[in-house]
Amino acid sequence: MGRGIMGVVEGSNPRSIEDDEGIKWRKAFLRMIGYKA
Repeated sequence: MGRGIMGVVEGSNPRSIEDDEGIKWRKAFLRMIGYKA
């Protein structure tokens, strides 16, 4: 089975626009769980 990650729930409004700090956090999180090398 392939890998996956939680994403956007269709029909909901976005909570906020991702800033540079959020991008860094997301990439670090994905690496931590083994999703992104």
